Amino acid sequence: MRRLRSRFSPGLHLAGRSRGVTGAMRTVRRPRRLLVCAVALTALAGCGDGPSAREVQADHRQEADSARATLEAGLAVVAQAGTLVGSSVQDTCTTGQHNWKIDDPYDVRCTVHVRQAYQVTGDDFRQAANSVTDAFPACPDGSSHAEDTLREYWDELAGERTHNFPGPYRPDHLPSYRLGCSDTGSDPSYTVAGWVSLPVDEASAQDHEHDLGRACQGSDAEPCEHAGDSAREAWERAAGSEGWVVFVTGSVEYARTP
Repeated sequence: MRRLRSRFSPGLHLAGRSRGVTGAMRTVRRPRRLLVCAVALTALAGCGDGPSAREVQADHRQEADSARATLEAGLAVVAQAGTLVGSSVQDTCTTGQHNWKIDDPYDVRCTVHVRQAYQVTGDDFRQAANSVTDAFPACPDGSSHAEDTLREYWDELAGERTHNFPGPYRPDHLPSYRLGCSDTGSDPSYTVAGWVSLPVDEASAQDHEHDLGRACQGSDAEPCEHAGDSAREAWERAAGSEGWVVFVTGSVEYARTP
């Protein structure tokens, strides 16, 4: 039985203490220090007179629509590997933080996510996964996060029992991985969010129920809009069939202030 290693970054814990001032006659400086800190934090936080995230989202509808069309066109190549069984779109904007600990390089950033589900069939999962990977261009240096992930996890663990999962290792247990070569900056990025084997059992249903996103409740600071199918609706369209459903996501930033 093999054990998968998990890596994590330990959190940073800060602790501080204050000491009182004693003496018959004394000057209490603490309130003054607090006032200075408050002024400094206010300066770091900014004046707050720019447009809200919701206003930025509303002012860039055309850019959001264009970004969505670009992502849908980029994901359409997966149709070479399988049949579309579900899709969703999510539009989110985030208000940046500017304080003593975090200073984001933006005031507001807006991103659109297009998620699609494809049914892929075949006798061999590795070949099915390769057909999705090969639909996207490889990096100039020949590297591929998709190939590296499939080699490290599927090729090494397929069918074996590990301490992490109840039963043999299946496609449903694969982590997400990038497709193509771009994953940062202003260019669209594409990823495989996950795979489920058909017919879908309850364990996989729970693990992958949000692979097409989920309904979201936004605010002026964090507006969010979601529309489309659920992951369950997608695999139910393929219910009774053999093969797998792959969930792919395209994301791109369409607006940023300042």
